[in-house]
Amino acid sequence: MDTDLLRTIYEGTLRAAGAAHGFHLAGGEAFLNMPLLIDAVRMANELGIPIDYVETNAAWFTTADSAVEKLTALREAGLAHLLVSASPFHAEHIPVEKTLGVIEASLAIFGRHGTIVWLPTFLHELTSIRSTGKIAFAEYGKAVGTRRTQQAALYDGQLIPGGRSASALSEWLPRISIEECFGGDCRYELLHSGRGHFDPYGNIVPGVCSGISAGNAHDLVTAYSRFDIDAYPIIKILCTDGVRGLYELATRDFSYTGKDAYAGKCDLCVHIRRHLVSSGADYPELRPKQFYEQM
Repeated sequence: MDTDLLRTIYEGTLRAAGAAHGFHLAGGEAFLNMPLLIDAVRMANELGIPIDYVETNAAWFTTADSAVEKLTALREAGLAHLLVSASPFHAEHIPVEKTLGVIEASLAIFGRHGTIVWLPTFLHELTSIRSTGKIAFAEYGKAVGTRRTQQAALYDGQLIPGGRSASALSEWLPRISIEECFGGDCRYELLHSGRGHFDPYGNIVPGVCSGISAGNAHDLVTAYSRFDIDAYPIIKILCTDGVRGLYELATRDFSYTGKDAYAGKCDLCVHIRRHLVSSGADYPELRPKQFYEQM
């Protein structure tokens, strides 16, 4: 993002809703662009938008002094809470000492109540294996056992297999048939969850449904107050008939054949949407295209 888009989102949210709460700043990795992150916190503070937390994977950590310096700058800009991600997925790529280093720096700057470790159970397990270096998922699995590894692959019940996780963790995730994915619709997830994200391209991402755009962040008043579901045929199908409706569209009009099993309805949904994009379908909500190109 840039500061212009950030200001547009902040001010648009206030115009559309009158007030704002529940904001967090994440990525990707928000600390990759430190000047922008500081601007984002300061701007939100000036506009009266409370930032619940900034989320980080700690990959940027080099020294304790530089970590304290960065977090001090964020505190001075108005930040009160930092969330540090800790999991076997992060530990495969980020040495454990970096995670511990950022947590220690956060405790020094934001204190115990301003430091959120997500999830603390994972951090305890990882540091029980060792407190330095990267830890491969296979090494973690060997240490904690099969049953716990299966739980961890599901992120303790919070994993939504709506992207590459469904294939990357395929040996650990439960698999269900296409028919088992068809129950219910997606109206809550897309329209009523009370959650959403904004991507760097200006798309409104409903709930946690990556790769679906529910409008343009440059006009949040229209997107939220005058949302026209008829302008978004894929969203309308998912809200009316669920993934079953999307599957019927894809098989009827785009020669979708599918797989034998999936990690859940979100896995099936993404697989179908990727097929639609690769087949040349140009639905307005299948954005950004980069989501589908990089899977």
